[in-house]
Amino acid sequence: LYLRLLGEFQRHYGDAARRVRTLLAEAREEEAAHIAHNVHGVAGSFGAEPLRRASAELERAIETQPGHVDRCLGSWEAALRESLESAERIARGEVTLP
Repeated sequence: LYLRLLGEFQRHYGDAARRVRTLLAEAREEEAAHIAHNVHGVAGSFGAEPLRRASAELERAIETQPGHVDRCLGSWEAALRESLESAERIARGEVTLP
């Protein structure tokens, strides 16, 4: 189940950073916040705490603190990239699960 969840995460959110940046550039903040919200939930379900926190911060910034979006977006992208890379290492069997 965990491996399936990680695989779905990679498929659904592998391009999330690009999608969020595009949506923000098009002034489609609600849709961008929705992606951050979804990533927040998925990250929480498999214990990716840095990504969960960064997603919550990005969503909050998009909705209520526009001046902080760029900083939060950079942190979120880094956490997302790290989580996606970890998921890939697990999928390739490079990391063993407890």
